[in-house]
Amino acid sequence: MRGGIATLVAACLAAILPAVPASAAAAGEPCNISYRPTQGGEVFDVYLVITNTSDYQINGWTLAFVLPEGQSYAGGAYGVEVTVNGREVIGRHKEWNKVVDEDGEVSLGFKIKGSNWRVEPTEFTVNGGTCTVS
Repeated sequence: MRGGIATLVAACLAAILPAVPASAAAAGEPCNISYRPTQGGEVFDVYLVITNTSDYQINGWTLAFVLPEGQSYAGGAYGVEVTVNGREVIGRHKEWNKVVDEDGEVSLGFKIKGSNWRVEPTEFTVNGGTCTVS
């Protein structure tokens, strides 16, 4: 009897819960990053856009990247909660921008300190999956 009830409950849950492709969950979120530093001096602004290129909604995101040698996070974040570990920058969604619809985007920004604003990070991840960079 228990096996029958457990099977019935599992079947009902499978029918009503949204499915996320297993490969997407394992690989992180398919995304594109647009990283745009402003020309500046020792401290410059960076405008960053995360585009959801998947065929499903992202509900909560964490962005991670490593700053190039000679650069450091200088504060001034908007649209993102930032923690820093050396040159690694980790940004987590705010409550108001945690959902990114299919083909949707989220914009954020922060300040970077460094002598060369033209040198950009080369790899970004969202929820552990590597993003393309444009």
